[in-house]
Amino acid sequence: MDIGTNGEILLMHRRRLLATATAAGPAFEGGRLARGTRAVAVAVAHVHFDSDFPPALEVIPPARGIVGLCGSAYVDFLAQGRPDLVARAHRPDFPIGLADAAGRTSASLRHHAIESGLLPGFRPEQIDVVGNTALGGAWLALIDRTVLPEMIAASTAAEVVELNLEPGFEDTYIDHLALP
Repeated sequence: MDIGTNGEILLMHRRRLLATATAAGPAFEGGRLARGTRAVAVAVAHVHFDSDFPPALEVIPPARGIVGLCGSAYVDFLAQGRPDLVARAHRPDFPIGLADAAGRTSASLRHHAIESGLLPGFRPEQIDVVGNTALGGAWLALIDRTVLPEMIAASTAAEVVELNLEPGFEDTYIDHLALP
């Protein structure tokens, strides 16, 4: 699963490979937050509460002069059970210049995705955080042309599920667009 402006999902179940995609930016790039933003320079990407306040922030890239909250920071709020701060984050006066950046691990990212309800029914050991695979694949294809046929074969093996053709998908999507 890759969640950004679009949400792409690739699922293998009993040797059947399914692929789908849908718009995700409005929900996951802070579209409903007064200080929401996509993942741009000096945006808050992650939030961690070691104590009550202020939280430790991971900023893209680590810097001062924060411009807003990415959807991933919003998921962190939800996962850490901070509805008081989620409600405040919807207000234009939400204070975002809180603290310097703090490092995050892939384990906490998996945990927060599950705890926030983004990946219901999953356990952390079922998820591998792999980073920017599109960029990695592009670099690999540039430096080793012998992998291109394998990449093409893998991409054509998936059965594409057109969500926009599924009855009721659009209504369900709209109903669940905003995170709590």
